[in-house]
Amino acid sequence: MLIEDNEMNRQVVRDMLAVAGLQIDEASNGPEGLRMLDQKRHDVLLVDLRMPGMDGFDVIQKVRRRRDELSTMAIVVISGDDGLHLRSDCLRAGADDLIAKPVSMQDLFDSIGAVLAKRALLGGLIC
Repeated sequence: MLIEDNEMNRQVVRDMLAVAGLQIDEASNGPEGLRMLDQKRHDVLLVDLRMPGMDGFDVIQKVRRRRDELSTMAIVVISGDDGLHLRSDCLRAGADDLIAKPVSMQDLFDSIGAVLAKRALLGGLIC
C-alpha cells in the first residue's frame, strides 16, 4: 500500500514494484489510505511524510494505535526531507525504515526486504 499525494511519485514506485511483479494499492492522502487499509490486507505500508491535511507521521501513529493486527504492519516512510533527526523521528513515530527521495529501486527493495524479514523474525507477518 502506498500513500503519496504526488501522482508522479506514485507512478515511480508503482513502476519499480511492477518490475518484480508486485501489486500496489495507492491512496493520494492519509484519510483515503487509512480507509483502504481497513478494506484489504497489505504486507507493507509505504507512506510519504509531507502531505496536506494528514501527514505521514499522523498516518503512522493512527496505524500503530489500532487494536488489531494492522497495528503491527511494516511501515516504510518515503521522504524528500533531509532533516538531521528525520530517521529517529520516523522510527520514534513507529516507522520501520526511511527511504530518501528520489527513490532508487535498490533502496526500495532493500528496505521492503529488510522490514519484512524483521517482521517475520518477530513472530510472522501480520499485516
